[in-house]
Amino acid sequence: MPYLSVIQPETGAELDRVELRTGVTVGRMTSVSDWVVRDPAVSRRHCRVAPEGEGWAIVDLDSFNGTRVNEEQIERRILVDGDVIRIGRTELRFHAGPMPRRARPAHPGEAAAIARAARGEADGRTMDHLFPRPQPRRVSGEGEAGGGAGLSDTSVP
Repeated sequence: MPYLSVIQPETGAELDRVELRTGVTVGRMTSVSDWVVRDPAVSRRHCRVAPEGEGWAIVDLDSFNGTRVNEEQIERRILVDGDVIRIGRTELRFHAGPMPRRARPAHPGEAAAIARAARGEADGRTMDHLFPRPQPRRVSGEGEAGGGAGLSDTSVP
């Protein structure tokens, strides 16, 4: 079965993929599209990829920003293996061969990096600023004014 994949333009990494068993409508709204792309420049129903004869065709669905195949604006086109489709700021690639199985990431950190990249957070941002670490405080010893017997991350000696 042929398939489409979402490609990160900067790195060429594959972020997502969908197998083309029947026709697929691509857009940004779940209620009117079969495959949803998170891109505000993509129309609610942007384009449709469907079988035609022995191959697959892509049709622009009167989208606001249009559909480009290999940097050429199209209304309808027969796809060939490796065609790069641009809808909004999203880049898709058409693969005529069967969809390979994904290898499971060997390390949980790699799986998290893939998930961050899929959400557009590939720049390494973290949420550390939301959960600040407690700062150690000097704990006063018994009978000492301001002297310290040790460090604690709580106010309890």
